[in-house]
Amino acid sequence: ITALIAFLNTRLGQAYIATGDNRDMAKSFGINTDNMEVMGLVISNGIIALSGALISQQDGYADVSKGIGVIVIGLASIIIGEVLYATNLTLLERLIAICIGSILYQFLLTAVIALGFNTNYLKLFSAIVLISPVLRRKFFKGVTLSR
Repeated sequence: ITALIAFLNTRLGQAYIATGDNRDMAKSFGINTDNMEVMGLVISNGIIALSGALISQQDGYADVSKGIGVIVIGLASIIIGEVLYATNLTLLERLIAICIGSILYQFLLTAVIALGFNTNYLKLFSAIVLISPVLRRKFFKGVTLSR
């Protein structure tokens, strides 16, 4: 998180953020948005490769099916962090909320298994977590846990 915050506070990082927010506006400011997109892909794939290598090294083997479900876990972590905290967070607060969301998601999965549910229902549980923002907007308008 510290390295990401440090990078995003540089001129290059701000250009990257601007490209992600509004490509046309960033292009009008003279930012080469094509290079920013390639840079984003390079950085994200590099982080993914590093994490995969570390997991394979820790487990002692590599398997093609190891990454299945990681995107769902990532989305659920982001959504849980977004649902629990206010919408207007700083970048640091948002990254911390996502980390807290990932920890809470793992606790929720552990609780579902500990309650004796069939592990085949974990995908259903994950789907419920992923639609939680819609449920929050529909049933809990204006309720936040922060500030």
